[in-house]
Amino acid sequence: MPKKDKKPRSAKPVAQLAAAQAGNVGRHRSPETRAKIGEANRGPNHPMFGKHHSDEARAKNRAAHLEVPLSPERCAAMSGPNSPRFGKHHSEETKAKQREAAMSNKYAEGCVHSPEAQAKHRAASLGPKNPQWGKKGPESPTWLGGISRHPYAWTFNKELKEEVRRRDGYKCQLCGVPQAECKTSLPVHHIDYDKKNSDPVNLVALCKSCHSKTNKNRKHWATFFQSLALERELAGGHSLRHDRPAGNRANVLPVHPQHKYEGDATARLIEHAKDSGIT
Repeated sequence: MPKKDKKPRSAKPVAQLAAAQAGNVGRHRSPETRAKIGEANRGPNHPMFGKHHSDEARAKNRAAHLEVPLSPERCAAMSGPNSPRFGKHHSEETKAKQREAAMSNKYAEGCVHSPEAQAKHRAASLGPKNPQWGKKGPESPTWLGGISRHPYAWTFNKELKEEVRRRDGYKCQLCGVPQAECKTSLPVHHIDYDKKNSDPVNLVALCKSCHSKTNKNRKHWATFFQSLALERELAGGHSLRHDRPAGNRANVLPVHPQHKYEGDATARLIEHAKDSGIT
């Protein structure tokens, strides 16, 4: 006797499903209920118990995630005010629980990726494969408005600091130690302590030891270096120190045009000196 065709199950109305979902908002299962659900899906009761995805299925899953990125509409629907976590923050108690759970994760404890796995992870995020590849300035998600050099000015760069070191003969202008005897390049000090003032006449090369001394008695050091810089400029010499040769314009290395500021250096130094009470 032929079997009768089963009647198709009637789908629940969308409104009924939405009402059921809305009724669960804000509700949480009790620990007993969660324990029962976990026990019912553990071991042989789990639908994937003893089963493994084939290589073909894994390849399909991987391709489905790589080749079909989220559309801009989908991203917009998941971000901003549309996100369920928008404007919400975890409480300190929740943060403490998450921290404790992460530290006591028995599955991650003692797990270290093999060198081969580490190499694969590294190769998977190099060059164009990196999602941040080629994104600079405002295009980068980590862009904060160009404050990476804060509180220094953008003109205070490697080229300007190297020109100041060359101008000062690659020697500390306080103790005279040459840069060759230092482990690193000579730091460049702002005479008036204004990190935005990258005028070459406001910069001087010092060794680390002397540079640390300038953190105290700032008014004294500002007056000291401004007076020496004024004497050097008026004498047309190269050195800030009295024990160095002066009056030889050949020793003065020119400043790169991009670092040259408008106005005469001598006039600016005299103005600095007047403001500091030197003259």
